[in-house]
Amino acid sequence: MDDDFLSTNKTTAPSSFIVAPGEAISGIDVSSDGSLAAVISFSEHSGSSVYLISTRTGRIEHKIEHNFAVAASEFSPIDSSILVTVSDQIRIFHSGKLISVLNPHTSTELVEVCPFTGIDFESKGRYFAVTDVRGFCSVWNLHDESPIEVFQLVDEIMYSVSFVTEHIIGVVSESGKLFVIDRRTHAAVCSESDETVPACQPRLLAWDRSTTAIAIGNQMSGNFSVYQQKSLQDPLVLVGNGSFGKKSISAIAWANDGEYLVVARDSGMVEVWNGNGPFDAPLFQNEVGTSGFGVSAIAPLGNRVLVGTSHGHVIVSKLPESNRRRSGGGRRFGDSPEKKSYPALA
Repeated sequence: MDDDFLSTNKTTAPSSFIVAPGEAISGIDVSSDGSLAAVISFSEHSGSSVYLISTRTGRIEHKIEHNFAVAASEFSPIDSSILVTVSDQIRIFHSGKLISVLNPHTSTELVEVCPFTGIDFESKGRYFAVTDVRGFCSVWNLHDESPIEVFQLVDEIMYSVSFVTEHIIGVVSESGKLFVIDRRTHAAVCSESDETVPACQPRLLAWDRSTTAIAIGNQMSGNFSVYQQKSLQDPLVLVGNGSFGKKSISAIAWANDGEYLVVARDSGMVEVWNGNGPFDAPLFQNEVGTSGFGVSAIAPLGNRVLVGTSHGHVIVSKLPESNRRRSGGGRRFGDSPEKKSYPALA
């Protein structure tokens, strides 16, 4: 991974830069080689844009404009020139140029009422999965005009998706339900959230691929829950809950192979929690929002975190020094053939 943007020895690497003055940054994704950051901004006047930023200089390489709000973007894990965005349609870009527009819903009415909400690539870059507001999760490859699989999970908004392994996908709904899909059997396991907070609130999902750690955040209440699940055969085990002031959550992400859970608050605070708990207080917190502007997006990269603010800035925040001595890549989610019969999807 190119670490120039993060290195304290590089004088050309900015510690912060302005992307879109007056616009809120709603999402950040970093390419697998670390050379580019895709920064999503939104303005009521100019719509939504995705800026491709050089991580060496902070310079804007491309500006990709959308008429509809962009919910998320994701670089291909094997080709940093490929970026997929989800909004009213699924759009694929190569080096900042649009090459394909996709939508699994053929009705023109659904195009208007069924914007997409999340995207994640499978680690080898062969497939990506997207979610939408009608409870669908669809699986695509970059070369087909139609999805290779469509799962209708529940009649409510699906907010986030994680391609855990080649065969396993995790998605979370607005009521806090975690669905774990087995693509081999077209079946899903559904687990209820332990939260005692109102349903029908935006949820965030972070599933660390290098471990069995799962984090689900409630954006409005400010609560988050951390779970462990080793395989589909094992139950979802609650590790702990965290809130810390009940401030709204804008983003969550795992960092350093699951050692840290990074939580961003609308209030302008970035919190770093021990990924193994307890979750009574963060290990470290940094207030990056000022003058009423909050934190709206995060993207861990190496020993730093790219922090997007609601006034168009991206700030580089450093993680605590790691105390972990790792001898391997961590325990991954079990992907052995499934023997137990699960309820079929609707």
